[in-house]
Amino acid sequence: MGKIKVLYAIQGTGNGHVSRARILIPYLAELFDLDVLLSGSACQVDLSFPIRYKLRGLCFSYGLHGEIAKWNTFKKILSPRLFKEWRDLDLSAYDLVINDFEAISAYRALWDKLPVLACSHQYSFLSVKSPRPAHREVMGEWILRNFAPAERGYGFHFDRYDADIWTPLLAHEIRDTKVDLQREIVVYLPAVSPTHLISVFEKFDTHRFFVFCPTAKSVYKSKNVTALPVGRESFLDHLRRCEGVITSAGFETPSEALFLGKKLMVFPIINQYEQTCNAAALQKMGVTVGSDIQQLPMLLGKWIEQSKVIQLNYPDHTEKLCMDILHSAESMIGVSTPGLNATFG
Repeated sequence: MGKIKVLYAIQGTGNGHVSRARILIPYLAELFDLDVLLSGSACQVDLSFPIRYKLRGLCFSYGLHGEIAKWNTFKKILSPRLFKEWRDLDLSAYDLVINDFEAISAYRALWDKLPVLACSHQYSFLSVKSPRPAHREVMGEWILRNFAPAERGYGFHFDRYDADIWTPLLAHEIRDTKVDLQREIVVYLPAVSPTHLISVFEKFDTHRFFVFCPTAKSVYKSKNVTALPVGRESFLDHLRRCEGVITSAGFETPSEALFLGKKLMVFPIINQYEQTCNAAALQKMGVTVGSDIQQLPMLLGKWIEQSKVIQLNYPDHTEKLCMDILHSAESMIGVSTPGLNATFG
């Protein structure tokens, strides 16, 4: 038998899923006959690989104060377009779906009785050992378990809380970067109005603040604050130089900040339970966590002057992970592909 035919389905509602895919795809493309599906349009990171299927998918709607707009998001879930994308997705050419929290392909594969292997941060929450907030949300837990169902999988988290949970995958640009500390703060809070953030940061003139805005088309400067479009190269350049990072409680950006030894403060997006869980894990590690963006002015001064730096030396296990994925894929479809255990080029 030749290579296993795989569809790698990626959630594109944020930059984290695509950033992880950029790391995995060069390895997966050697092991599998690989096609890529990207679902969603809220990503500013280039995948650098041909996209076989581009779906609009399901994206969250945000308010202006760091929250998910529940009603607008619910209306998107009920959209006839989602059903049409599910109905029209033809998976007959594939042996397996590798899924990074992408719902349409997961439920299409379930309907077609095609095996699905999860490879996502969200899969880590299927383990009861992953940190949770004091108050568990029933609906939030249900979404984490059922949004993109899979037979088995690999989860990623800030620590190896369980056997199928791996520490973060980090790009070589992060692993190889040389830190050059300056009095700069990087800010990425995509669910918060940039105008509000600028008004807060202008009052803390001991530092320069670089606010990355998904909706920005050009650079805007006001006193000690610069608002600029989200771009991977510019973000990494400022991340290398900054003293600290203020961001939502996602996964990739906090992981990069922890690896580089940056001060970190996070604000979980309201109504997004996954981020509440992430915040619980980060708080246990000693990271400053705000429960509401209105706390930012109160927390900022103390955080700049007194917060401790947490640095985690995440190992590069990408090759080992991809070989494990290959063996799981073989097991799931009941085949063996000899000759593919060589070292990656």
